[in-house]
Amino acid sequence: MSKNSGRYSDIIDLPHHQSIYRPHMTVYNRAAQFAPFAALVGYDEMVQDTADILLLDKRIILSEDAKCLLDVQLQGIREKIDLNPEIKIVYFDEKVNKLGGGYALHSGKVKKIEEYPAMLVFLDGKKVLIEDIIQIENEK
Repeated sequence: MSKNSGRYSDIIDLPHHQSIYRPHMTVYNRAAQFAPFAALVGYDEMVQDTADILLLDKRIILSEDAKCLLDVQLQGIREKIDLNPEIKIVYFDEKVNKLGGGYALHSGKVKKIEEYPAMLVFLDGKKVLIEDIIQIENEK
């Protein structure tokens, strides 16, 4: 039995057809015809944004060293509380987004540190639980 005998033996050795009216399509353009169709415009971006929020806004668990540093900083604030020290804090706020919270920044002068529940109270009325704070910076 020869190589070309069989079902398509009459056409198997014919040259590939090339149109004289249309240019040859590149492999890239041929593949693009079969690319996935995005029926919902913007859906991929929305899914990615949601994933970014969920990854970035999870509550951070501080190391013992970081907790000690915050304790030292809070002690320094406590010592200067009569001067209403101006600070900037980064803290977890459950109201930042609908998906369970996120991190927020607040700057202001500290009015007092309440013991129970442990929180910073600012002159502008803002109250932040100390357990939600991940960073404190002194404003100059």
